[in-house]
Amino acid sequence: MSFSADIEGLDRFKASMEGFREAFFDDTALLDIAGEARDRVLVRTDAGKDIYGAEFTPYSRRYRKMKENSGIDGSVVDLKLTGRMLSDISFSSEGGEAAVFFKSAESEAKAAYHNGEDTGDSMPQRAFFGLSGEDKDYLEGLFNEYAGRIIKETNKG
Repeated sequence: MSFSADIEGLDRFKASMEGFREAFFDDTALLDIAGEARDRVLVRTDAGKDIYGAEFTPYSRRYRKMKENSGIDGSVVDLKLTGRMLSDISFSSEGGEAAVFFKSAESEAKAAYHNGEDTGDSMPQRAFFGLSGEDKDYLEGLFNEYAGRIIKETNKG
């Protein structure tokens, strides 16, 4: 004895799921979200705030004077002297994963120092390279909007 059944709409459902999977592994949206993550780090750092929203610890008198002697406002703690470290922050997306990173080992080491890694007790921590809870919520919202659009688009076909 054999039995077969034709479930109406099953082929459409399979096609929809395949379209959904392909759309989610399109790195464009993840690349946009990684870019937003980088931009949030840069804007917050430029405003002199750390990951937790607190003002950066002021520069030492010696460092502030050195900046001012170079024609740079030493009262503004924005982690910019040459601008290289922050301009080295980049982002990518591949294989369904996104990353925000430093393009050079020198900038990565400098950031680790500012973030409180490898500093010992001599350097005030100015944690700037990372995402706050607010940042994560914002980025999750962007991803959810993207996912919602993909679901609607895939179900049209």
